[in-house]
Amino acid sequence: MEKKINFVFITTNLLNKHQYVGEHSTNDINCKATKNYLGSGRLLLKKTKQYGSENFERKILEFFPTKQEAFDAQAKYIRLYKTHVTQGGYNKDWTGGHNVKIWNEESRKKISKIQTGKKHSEEWKKHHSEVLKGKKHSEETRKKQSESMIGKNVGKKRTAETRKKQSESRKGKKDSNETRQKKSNATKGKNNPMFGKSLYIIWMDKFGKEIADQKFIEYCKKIKGRKLKPFSEEHKKNLKIAKIGYIPAVKGIGFKQLMINAYGEEEGLKRYELFRCRQRDSKLGKKIKNRKSKPLTQEHKDNISKSLRGKKHNLKEVECPYCKLRGRGGNMTRYHFNNCKYKNHD
Repeated sequence: MEKKINFVFITTNLLNKHQYVGEHSTNDINCKATKNYLGSGRLLLKKTKQYGSENFERKILEFFPTKQEAFDAQAKYIRLYKTHVTQGGYNKDWTGGHNVKIWNEESRKKISKIQTGKKHSEEWKKHHSEVLKGKKHSEETRKKQSESMIGKNVGKKRTAETRKKQSESRKGKKDSNETRQKKSNATKGKNNPMFGKSLYIIWMDKFGKEIADQKFIEYCKKIKGRKLKPFSEEHKKNLKIAKIGYIPAVKGIGFKQLMINAYGEEEGLKRYELFRCRQRDSKLGKKIKNRKSKPLTQEHKDNISKSLRGKKHNLKEVECPYCKLRGRGGNMTRYHFNNCKYKNHD
């Protein structure tokens, strides 16, 4: 796909005034990559490394509607500004570039057909992986990638063949505990795209209230009376492990040691103590629930009555700031102070 903006430029070495003519194509002339582009000639790259890119300056000479026209125009400017190596410049070719060829649509299809199905060797994959390790896209690049993909996959469905291939490629593969933890942290709390949202709110923002109401009614009808598949025994076991740190018993090893072996000493002891607390709370709850309290004897009731006879609540006397009434007890706070009928009285 041809770029929108095509231009010829001249790059000047500010220290010795040697120059280079080149052409460039882009969709955004103000992006960082385009602004910093000085040229790709081998001699020029060698000199920018030698003198430093800060000592070079680029100036746009002319804009063109197509890349081919911009490429062809280089020859004119190389002769005009005398930038060939034989004239003290950095251009090795009188026509500019590196004998670039603009492929037509037919040629591209042929190349695509030849390359389809070819796979990289394990050695190439390993080398490529090591080269890219530790490198991260800038926020600007990530934003551009995101914007370029908006709307491209809307309404597209994967074929049965594609789904089958994806399924087979993942079979037998399991993420390490570290990877699983990273994935979990990446979608926790505010990082989760659905944090503080609901389907109805999303529909409201996207379609408006009327359509959102219709969709919500349809959704409710769809899930009403739906029977969920029962969990398998393996699934139940995994849920139990995730919830309380349960690990199947091993003969000759205590539960505490099993937890330490599975999660490390610090985390294992924390999980063990948590499990013991839950176990104690569960037993105590069952005891209280099943316990039948005995009725108080008459003698016990009389003793309680005698112990409370003649005792008065030691309540402090207070005065309402609005009606100046003095008194004790709950009625004062109930009917006076902020609730006093004279509060707003002039």
